[in-house]
Amino acid sequence: IYSALFQSNKLIQLCVEPAPLSLMRLVRQNSQLPAGQVVAILSMEHDSATISIARDDLLYLSRNVTILPTSESVEGTPSELLEALLNETRVSIDYYRRRFLGEPTVSKILVFGKPEDQTRIKELFGTLELPVEIGDPYKKLTGGKMAPPGLGVAIGLALRGLDNRPAGINLLPPEQRRTSHDLLKLLALQTTAAVIALAIWYSFSVADLKNFEQRLALLQSQQIRDAQIQPNASLQQLKELRSQRAREKQFLNSFSNAPAYPSSLLVELARLMPPESWLQYAMLKNVTELDPQKAGPNPHRLLFRIIGDAYANNREVELEKVNQFLATVQDNPVFKSSFAKFSLDSVQRSSYEKEELTEFRMTCATHADDLKLLSQEVVVRTGVRRSRP
Repeated sequence: IYSALFQSNKLIQLCVEPAPLSLMRLVRQNSQLPAGQVVAILSMEHDSATISIARDDLLYLSRNVTILPTSESVEGTPSELLEALLNETRVSIDYYRRRFLGEPTVSKILVFGKPEDQTRIKELFGTLELPVEIGDPYKKLTGGKMAPPGLGVAIGLALRGLDNRPAGINLLPPEQRRTSHDLLKLLALQTTAAVIALAIWYSFSVADLKNFEQRLALLQSQQIRDAQIQPNASLQQLKELRSQRAREKQFLNSFSNAPAYPSSLLVELARLMPPESWLQYAMLKNVTELDPQKAGPNPHRLLFRIIGDAYANNREVELEKVNQFLATVQDNPVFKSSFAKFSLDSVQRSSYEKEELTEFRMTCATHADDLKLLSQEVVVRTGVRRSRP
């Protein structure tokens, strides 16, 4: 009947679908049907209404309810109609709960219709213990507020072209559906998008390649080449030149990695001696001289033996001076660059011109295992002494 009616008026039909599907699409597009939530949609028209329950693009059920108005009415709306709609909505929700076990519960009721009917329905449906929300078919349409009410189904049908879901219901005969044209159009759009994406990717790739070539050219211009390396040099010549450069590098590393000079250690040692303390002797020895096998490949393993005295006419003060001197030596940059282990070997009482002193012996070593290697002491006499004024 519909097809004949449209054809007689020379109108081309694109789609015929049930009204609840169109209304569900509208509710989904204007964000009144949140994703994953189940909503009861009530659409009122004169003396009838449609009750639908939907989630996302799934319509669980839809019922048409027709109620004849009575003489009793308030502001043109039959009171029995509203009461009947309340009961029918309750029955539909209960049926959904029993029929679709495990599905989400109904979260709210959405009402479409005349503004005065929507307001009364919202007040009346408060007894269902569900939030009631007034439908807004023109929520996302510019100038939609000026349109007359009741166009929700028509707007939902018009939004069919924006819906990406291919399984939409179309009641037209298959020969009248324009699916092939839509598929070709979609294919053309996807092809255009792919070409644009490929062009963008190509432009970025070319830009990156040019930047890489520029950086490579800059690095090549800054590179320093050995004057003895010639383009026609043989492999043997290059290996000999590499061995020569390796020996030169090792020779330079022997200087750069060498520990502090003995003079620097003695100067720092004299500066770090606490007041009323003096150095009896100091001895610096290379581990290679004591045990060549122990030193291994590192020729810069050193031992530094220090013997000194502290005087304060008080045993506790003298011990505090010795401890403070050891801590100062450990934190000194010159000693830290040459030694890794600092050991206070002994602290004992001695005498000098009838005065009681505290004699201390300390050893500094580059490795902890070398502390016991110092069996032969070469004494370096010093005259360093610091005293209070």
